[in-house]
Amino acid sequence: MSLLGDRVKVARIAKDWGIRQLAQMSGVEPSAISRIESGESLYPTAQTIANLAQVLNVSSDYLLGLVESPDEHGAVFALSSEAWEGARLIESLPDEESRRRVVEALKLLLEGVK
Repeated sequence: MSLLGDRVKVARIAKDWGIRQLAQMSGVEPSAISRIESGESLYPTAQTIANLAQVLNVSSDYLLGLVESPDEHGAVFALSSEAWEGARLIESLPDEESRRRVVEALKLLLEGVK
């Protein structure tokens, strides 16, 4: 295995996720994740690393071995997998107006829950 592969796998297992769940959350193909974790893929794209780091709540620098701590220089965001899924769904809407309306509806819904 490579340092990158080790760190992706450890972060994934710490979240109790399988490869398929990480793939779904990150938008990275399961086969690509498997190759990264096994050390078969030593040079994934910057976008792949950024996507994995984002959903694993670690920095890209950590995955690449540039820093020792997962959150050194700040994790990308510390959100739950559910929050990331919601953000991805909103981002997949066809236009800015649709995204804005969904966010406003969510705000109203959440006010009722508080």
